[in-house]
Amino acid sequence: MAIWQLSLVHGYGGVPNLRESVLPPRLVLFLHCVTNGTLTALATGLGAAMEHRHGQLPAGGRWVLCASLSVYFVIAMAAAIVPGPAAQAPVAWGRLLGRLLPPLALSLAIGLFGGGLPTAVVVWLLVAAAGWSLLGHIARPMRAGLPDDV
Repeated sequence: MAIWQLSLVHGYGGVPNLRESVLPPRLVLFLHCVTNGTLTALATGLGAAMEHRHGQLPAGGRWVLCASLSVYFVIAMAAAIVPGPAAQAPVAWGRLLGRLLPPLALSLAIGLFGGGLPTAVVVWLLVAAAGWSLLGHIARPMRAGLPDDV
């Protein structure tokens, strides 16, 4: 649910943090394809997690989960930063980094050091990472008539 909201409610074209009409359609389509690729890899990793739900996730499955979510957060960061100059809107760096760096760091840390964790713990920590990023959108006050702050 958090990934869905990040991509579709707080993004454009399925790309998290992307604003409408700030990039040419061919670039939006490219970002859309890359985002869908990461989500497909994430779904593959979740399938592997279901196969090993009562034990530990093999390193390959853990890395598919963690790396795909990490790439998703990198795409979210790029989509928020790149259109800023084109849209002539300032990037709220503190909010952006506070919303995207902790989940990125957590997903990479789980990939690197999570070999001994049970599968359920790995999955729920990654859910918490996605939830952290979404919480940054939900917690900020909405300002009528102004574009979303990144």
